Amino acid sequence: MTVQAWRQRRWDGIEFDTPESWADVPGETFRMMHPERSDLAYRPTFTARVIHPQGRSLTQVASLTAAFNSSALGASHWVDAAPSRLSSPRGLIAGRRMVFLHESPVGDLVTYSWAYVLDEERLVEMNAHCTVFQSIDLRPLLLHLGDTARWEGAA
Repeated sequence: MTVQAWRQRRWDGIEFDTPESWADVPGETFRMMHPERSDLAYRPTFTARVIHPQGRSLTQVASLTAAFNSSALGASHWVDAAPSRLSSPRGLIAGRRMVFLHESPVGDLVTYSWAYVLDEERLVEMNAHCTVFQSIDLRPLLLHLGDTARWEGAA
């Protein structure tokens, strides 16, 4: 997939560089979907939400995400984990990026997950999903979405 045009989208203090062609899905979470194409049986999706961390550290949040994605979603495999950073006015905020494979009715899905503890009140969770077949073209885009997010929080 070649992305020719990007636009900035803002949601709940987070700014994303996103493909202009992706459609926004209304709701309480930030959600975008790949524009419909007749050759795709599954529409790639990107979501973000801000929740309370409930006193959890980044390590605990990442462990819970890994446990959920590896067990609760059926036949799943944890493929990769790496540090990630979120830009903010107060500097870079450490985070985690993880990649999982899941069986689904539309075929195997790839999930990219990012987690950042912004402060004592806010945890950002971002997830991108696509089929394994789509990941060949979408992987750079999905990684870009996570790596270019910025928090507009107070310095």
